[in-house]
Amino acid sequence: MGLTTMDNGLRAAAEQARHHHPVKATTIGEPARHVSTRAGAATTTARVEWEFPAGSHHASALPVLAGTPVGHTVTLWVDDTGAVTSAPRTGAEAASDAVAAGAGSAGLITLAGAGVVLLRLRRLEARNLAEWEHGWERVEPGWFGRPRHGRGAGDD
Repeated sequence: MGLTTMDNGLRAAAEQARHHHPVKATTIGEPARHVSTRAGAATTTARVEWEFPAGSHHASALPVLAGTPVGHTVTLWVDDTGAVTSAPRTGAEAASDAVAAGAGSAGLITLAGAGVVLLRLRRLEARNLAEWEHGWERVEPGWFGRPRHGRGAGDD
């Protein structure tokens, strides 16, 4: 399962790499006053513009580091039409997914096997207890001097 997930992940990453392109964008507006913190870096939004594909101009408000000045160059990822998209997946992300899929599959198989063993042990225990009860019914009257069910005294 892990190997299949890895293979599919690498194939998807290669496909994304063919259609996701890094471009240099230039900030054309002051960053917004609202600042949020992500992964230890304060970010805000600013108006940026870029050209991709050649001759096609785009502009949008995008996240930038707080304090980014107007005219500063930032890198962003776009698809074949120039629309903003995510960076292509990396081999490390595909490997991480593969490890998770492999571990999850192994865990499920282990749980299923443990469930089968548990059910089998319960059936075995029930059968053993029934056999013990049956044997005890035959032996107990002699131990305690009581007549067996359905027999009178001295029928032994």
